[in-house]
Amino acid sequence: MKLMNISLIIAIFITAASAEQGYTISFGPLPSVVAGSPVPLDSTQFVFVGPNISQLTISYPSVLAGTPSADRISFVVGKLDQVKPAVSSSVTDGPAGAYTYTYAIHNDLSATDGIQVWSLSLPASDAATSASHPSWNTTMEVGSPSTVLPPAGMVGLTPVLFASWHAPANGAVRPNSTVSGFQIVSHYRPGLTFVYARSAEDYAVPATLPAPVSSQLDVMRQRDWMNKRITGIGPRFPDDWTRDVVAADFRDGIARLIVAGELDASSNFVTMLNTSLDTIISSQGAPIPLASVIAVAGSQLEKNIANAISLSLQ
Repeated sequence: MKLMNISLIIAIFITAASAEQGYTISFGPLPSVVAGSPVPLDSTQFVFVGPNISQLTISYPSVLAGTPSADRISFVVGKLDQVKPAVSSSVTDGPAGAYTYTYAIHNDLSATDGIQVWSLSLPASDAATSASHPSWNTTMEVGSPSTVLPPAGMVGLTPVLFASWHAPANGAVRPNSTVSGFQIVSHYRPGLTFVYARSAEDYAVPATLPAPVSSQLDVMRQRDWMNKRITGIGPRFPDDWTRDVVAADFRDGIARLIVAGELDASSNFVTMLNTSLDTIISSQGAPIPLASVIAVAGSQLEKNIANAISLSLQ
């Protein structure tokens, strides 16, 4: 507690000192601009959060744009994570050990913007045989430009690939609407993974944005800052993962979901599932019936998890 108090005092002090220069220190990856305060003319910081938490302010010397002037070019763009996605999933097993994952993505009424792009993280280079949708364009993207894809069958500790869907013109998932028909085929059994969604391919900035400015904006192009992230179900476990290892992975994921507030620790489903998972882990993978657990799933996320364990742990 003492360390936390010291940190807060330091943060408040830095914020107050920086406010005199026209901006404050942010808890995010960028400093935040103070409403009503111009960015200092000599500032070498060009990209800020604010003045609203849903906005970015971009301000840079006009000389960077080739204009011999002491002025700054300044404008505000919207952040891309002002969406409220919820993804429902259904997984079925088919011939030759293939699983078909079918998704529908909903954008909550409280969302500011429509969903233009959404992605599902994959743990291995061969975790998806195909990804498709009748009208949305589908791409497979590596985790980052520096990502070296591991050999097939090797599961990474962090996402290796992302299956991404891109809306057609005027086809975004508007607030309070749902688009279905997204599909992945995989030989990996279902588990917990991350879903990312955003309102546009990129920020609404000029194509002529000077390179030093674009470079500072790049931090907000990182997946966790550019998108709204939630938890969903996707290809996770190769055939050689044993039941106790799969159960432990679910157990860890559910603990994270409870901490994040996405699952209620006191719900019948969560308490019964955790008890069953502990039994599977302690018995080194002994099969136990899960029908009673699956039957009490309530929320959409609980139903998604119930469907996944029915295939990965039964």
